[in-house]
Amino acid sequence: MSFLTSSYKAILKYLVWGEVKIKYKNRVLGAAWAVLDPLMLMLIYLVLIKFIFQRGGPNYAVELLTGLITYRWFSTSVVTASRSLLSNGKLLQTVKFPYSVLPLSRVIINGVDFLIGLVILFVFITFYQVSPTLQWAWLPVLILIEFQFILACALIVSIVGIYFRDLLNILTFGVRILLYLSPILYGLDQLPERFHTAYMALSPLSGLIISFKNVLIHGTWPSEYLFVFIALSLVLWSIAIYLYKTRKNISKDL
Repeated sequence: MSFLTSSYKAILKYLVWGEVKIKYKNRVLGAAWAVLDPLMLMLIYLVLIKFIFQRGGPNYAVELLTGLITYRWFSTSVVTASRSLLSNGKLLQTVKFPYSVLPLSRVIINGVDFLIGLVILFVFITFYQVSPTLQWAWLPVLILIEFQFILACALIVSIVGIYFRDLLNILTFGVRILLYLSPILYGLDQLPERFHTAYMALSPLSGLIISFKNVLIHGTWPSEYLFVFIALSLVLWSIAIYLYKTRKNISKDL
């Protein structure tokens, strides 16, 4: 993963800035969609669950937004990264640089949207009078943990996507299912305790999402399931490194 030299940083900067301009160029509201997307999703689920089904506590809107922005960073990054190498085949064939820079650029681009979402989240936290606690110091740690997890996933799907062209469609469907399998619209406490282990196995983002909620809203420690999430990240990194070491001439397969 030797993409941190000055020349590779320049390529990364070019890719990120170019993608950001393309992403918002033809949108009337431009970068405002980075704010509007999670807010509209939150409002839809808030009306459905809070006001129609009469579920959720006093801080449900804050919990919902916390889960959504955490989930969306992962889902959008992985889906877009799956085509990052395929869509840049000509670039890879003409310019020599580590192709890991391409999925990394997708993670960073969507990470900017995540950070914008965090700003909006803190506006909601202030509005709902959620008191700040020392546990907020965990926030940078959780962001770093999520970043490395997403990057490992992005690296893997970018390689697999070259040889399995239907991957984008499968991932698009899969992340939709993951939304409902994750503790975003509901809390883990709403499930019988005997199902918690099985639930965590089916929902890899759960430990992270619960940790964000604990730290930012409930003023408690990150979830004990965060260690499972970190262990999964290490496994994914092993796979990602193996794939990138054994697929050094992928430009021929593009």
